[in-house]
Amino acid sequence: MTDKTFKSPVEKAAWDKASKLPLIHRTYLVREGVCESMAAPFLKRWLQKGWIVEAEKRGHQRFYILPERRDENMRVGGECKTAEDAMWIVMLRYRTFTLTDLASIASVGELNVTIHQARQYVKDLMAGGYVVVRQAAVPRKSQAIYHLVNRTGERAPKPMRLRGLFDPNEGTFGAFLHGGVE
Repeated sequence: MTDKTFKSPVEKAAWDKASKLPLIHRTYLVREGVCESMAAPFLKRWLQKGWIVEAEKRGHQRFYILPERRDENMRVGGECKTAEDAMWIVMLRYRTFTLTDLASIASVGELNVTIHQARQYVKDLMAGGYVVVRQAAVPRKSQAIYHLVNRTGERAPKPMRLRGLFDPNEGTFGAFLHGGVE
């Protein structure tokens, strides 16, 4: 890894926050308390220095990741047979995430996880008491932030048509608290 020398304590503080995020985007830095006018220049500088690499591009938006995390994320795909497996591994690894984080990090190799799949799986996990909303979405400004609260093991809980969630780690089935699979 490249030796990191920062231009200011503000940049160092921004880097400390950014390096803990599963995906890095200008709006995520702002959400973490980085000044909006400094977020884009920091990302540009870190990209030029090789401290971050582009992970994904959606329209005009670019998402970045630490180089060592990119390699780590590539291993997610080999361990997973389904989108739920991949998303569960990402949730176990990061615990706090957005739907965009979940879909893009879980999409590796042959496995392509859509935002719709991520939304549905998180909705099912929320109904089963596995995930909670840490920060509500602000329309046109920021996405909802979710937090995994029930880490039961490496195998992904699977939504069932019986309107509940089966956890293969504990061999238990629990009915959804509200809503769930339709």
